[in-house]
Amino acid sequence: MATLTIRNLPDELVERLKLKARAANRSMDQEVRELLEASYPKKQDTIDRNTGANPLL
Repeated sequence: MATLTIRNLPDELVERLKLKARAANRSMDQEVRELLEASYPKKQDTIDRNTGANPLL
């Protein structure tokens, strides 16, 4: 698994991430992973969404 380092995040953004993570009972690292996963779906999910395919059918 890769490691990602993000430098120079504004303090206000870090505080918002901490609050959101705490509200979801997650670590800040896990919260960022969840946000990235939601923002960047897997390739097949994107293809299905663009073609109108329904994975539940």
